[in-house]
Amino acid sequence: MTVRAPVGAIAKSIHNACLGRGVCSIKSNSKSNTEFVYQFLLYYEKKWVSLEQGSTFTAVSGKDIRNLKFIIPNSLEEQIKTANFLSAIDKKIAAVEAQIEKTGQWKKGLLQRMFV
Repeated sequence: MTVRAPVGAIAKSIHNACLGRGVCSIKSNSKSNTEFVYQFLLYYEKKWVSLEQGSTFTAVSGKDIRNLKFIIPNSLEEQIKTANFLSAIDKKIAAVEAQIEKTGQWKKGLLQRMFV
């Protein structure tokens, strides 16, 4: 997650990596599902704005991040089902966005041929 402007952008990685300034790592534990935590952080992305501090380059503090309260179902099975459902929706959204992009390119091509 980015902790400096822009604050709250979420990404996930399966790689071991060294993180620099402006980025923090949030990991799941044995009581939480990684995809569920990721989906929660995606949901929370826009809310970081209310915690940002600074004028030129906004940032959130480690304390703000540590104080974030996760609403996590006790059942790991329920977390997995919820995360899988939300991930499936993300995939559908990505497919529709790709279709919109292709349609836009097709339209652009048609217009170029019409007005040559």
